Amino acid sequence: AQVLYPISFNEGNLMATAFLTWTTCGAALFENDLTNAVARLRETNELNSQIGAASMTSHEQYLLIAAGSLDVEDSQLQWDGSLLNESALGRSQAEHHARLGQPSRALVHAVAALQTEVEQGAWRHAAYTIDCCARILINEGDTSLGLDLFAAVDRFRATRSLSTAPALIALRPDLATARTPQRFGDLPAAARHLLEHLPRLLAQGATQNRTIAWDLLTPTEFAVTSLVATGDTNREVADKLFVSAETVKSHLSRVFAKTGMKNRRELMLQFAEDMPTSDSPRDS
Repeated sequence: AQVLYPISFNEGNLMATAFLTWTTCGAALFENDLTNAVARLRETNELNSQIGAASMTSHEQYLLIAAGSLDVEDSQLQWDGSLLNESALGRSQAEHHARLGQPSRALVHAVAALQTEVEQGAWRHAAYTIDCCARILINEGDTSLGLDLFAAVDRFRATRSLSTAPALIALRPDLATARTPQRFGDLPAAARHLLEHLPRLLAQGATQNRTIAWDLLTPTEFAVTSLVATGDTNREVADKLFVSAETVKSHLSRVFAKTGMKNRRELMLQFAEDMPTSDSPRDS
């Protein structure tokens, strides 16, 4: 990137230059050169603004937090509300406090990120956060629990994450408790208790896959389900099937009744997990 940067800059290729600057930012982060990383990121933002590309404002804030330039408790940061921002912020805060030798605060922030990810069904991000918790514990000398978490998250990924989702969903009350200790300085006993039981819960989740009889659905109900599973709204489904939105709503109600599922998110997760085979009603 350092070799190509002056070439692309001199040729006026701002898009390539911005990409190369972003690459050097990543290299600086890898070497823990946070000051240089922030400088390169700001340069990336300036180049992006010239070519009309989106800036990396939120990521810049994460880096400033990691570099200790902002007080993560008191700063009035503006987020765009996306899951990526919320969970990435939590992990950045966790890693920042871990570097400062504050494992209790680090774990609380990591658990807060995990709660956000579980609430939104973002299992891939949840796996990153569990990795983060494992590293914090190992760095603090709790090697046994850290390795158990690493093993658990490997199983979590090996089962495409979705089969263990019920185990994480069941943790919602514990996550809410674990992220709010009375004092940050105290060892978050609730957070530690949760992490100690997480490997067992994930292992149980992997063996308790839910079986849905998709063949009970009529061809039309299956068609509605497959479209809803891609994220389509009722109106979008109606347009594609040449029916009214009310008809789609009625079909969806019958799908929920037949499958025992309660909402669209659960339907999307289970449908993606099961991947119905060729002898499903859609081929009728």
